[in-house]
Amino acid sequence: MNYEDEWHPHDIPFMVEAAQSSDDAGYLSLILEHVAASELSEHQPAICQAVAVLSEAEEMMR
Repeated sequence: MNYEDEWHPHDIPFMVEAAQSSDDAGYLSLILEHVAASELSEHQPAICQAVAVLSEAEEMMR
C-alpha cells in the first residue's frame, strides 16, 4: 500500500481517539473497514475502549 496519499499505520491510535472523542461511530466503522486486521490488532485496547464509549453514548441517547 502506498501511504503517501493516505493514512499511515502509526496514525491508527489517533484515528481511534478522534472517533472516540467525537462519538462518531461512522468514523470508527470506516477505520475498521479499511485498516488491515494485522494493523488493527496492535491497537485493540484503544479500539475496544472507543467501542465501549460509543456504546455507552448510544445507550444514554435512548
